[in-house]
Amino acid sequence: METIIVDGKEYRKVTVRRRTKYIARDGSAINPIRRKQESTWFLNEDGYPCYGGSVPIHLYVAHAWVDGYFVGAEVNHKDFNKMNNNADNLEWVTHTENVKYSVKENSEVWNKSKQGIHNGRATFTEDHVKLIRCLYDAGMSIASILKIDHPELKTAKQYKSLHSTYLNICKRKTWKHLEDTLNEYANQLRRLLKYKESLSNCA
Repeated sequence: METIIVDGKEYRKVTVRRRTKYIARDGSAINPIRRKQESTWFLNEDGYPCYGGSVPIHLYVAHAWVDGYFVGAEVNHKDFNKMNNNADNLEWVTHTENVKYSVKENSEVWNKSKQGIHNGRATFTEDHVKLIRCLYDAGMSIASILKIDHPELKTAKQYKSLHSTYLNICKRKTWKHLEDTLNEYANQLRRLLKYKESLSNCA
């Protein structure tokens, strides 16, 4: 494979879909004729950066710099970032493997989008959850916390429904992604003292 050095960077000549580029490990490319001219790119409808002829940059990089090509191979981005076309982030995989990676990526994004305040059904903020846990850990009962948060409760049915919600929060069965660290616990105590002070002022 033909190799050239331009401004201290190594480029390899590669042809993909009858389009030829000199491509570097990081995905940057120069014009095969005007070798001092960097190639421009655009995003296709799938979100992949491409050079002229709609050839994705990762295909140029993989063919030039990544070992392991086989007939029918597809390129996978190890970190799921379509914009990261560095050779170290690419690998040749089968179509089935590529699909599995995509499913894993979508599952992780979906799970993160449904955590805590990003859950469409969430009625608490992270600070509120931390305060509830702080009150509970300091010895306050769920019933007492509910009376402070929801003085409007009138029926046993309303109380029972919220009691289980608060209990799950306090027992870390929900909002599991919130970590209790020493620094966070100190912040919780400060919020608790401020909260108690506000209650005293209201009395």
